[in-house]
Amino acid sequence: MKVILKNIIILCAVILFAIPLNAEQSQAIIPVEITGVESGLVEIDSEDTKANKALKSSQFTINKTGEITVDYNEPVDYKYTVKQIIPDEKSDMIYDTTIYDVEVFVEATDDTLVPHVVVWKDGRSEKCDKVTFTNKKKEQPKTSTDTSDTAEAGMYLSMLGISIVVMIGMILWKRRQSENS
Repeated sequence: MKVILKNIIILCAVILFAIPLNAEQSQAIIPVEITGVESGLVEIDSEDTKANKALKSSQFTINKTGEITVDYNEPVDYKYTVKQIIPDEKSDMIYDTTIYDVEVFVEATDDTLVPHVVVWKDGRSEKCDKVTFTNKKKEQPKTSTDTSDTAEAGMYLSMLGISIVVMIGMILWKRRQSENS
């Protein structure tokens, strides 16, 4: 009986030390910036369900600058796509439609987990420090209320009219002068 009990204790100790305990929950940060609007909605997605579970949400509201957090408690390699959700309503804005690829690598060094975030723009053509969406205000078409050309033409016509009146006045004055002499 003692031998069986001893073997059970040894087996339990081996099982306990062989199974790694989950490390403390930690986070990797994906920095995001949106310009041109006060705030915007950003969507993050992955084809890997485990990577999606590491997110608190698939959509984040970003107020100019913000971040997306990825939770982890073991070494991982998550791949995501990040894009801006463009509002349906008609707007005077042109929204940035760039899609970013983001990789989150978490490596185990000694007894700690160290996150590394790599952001790629436009299908891995350009490595970036952060996800950046640059929105711009649409150019408004010129309306017929722009009177700068007509105002300038009116000024020239007024000057021409004044010149003609002055010339006629001078001609009349010269005739009177010659008649009186």
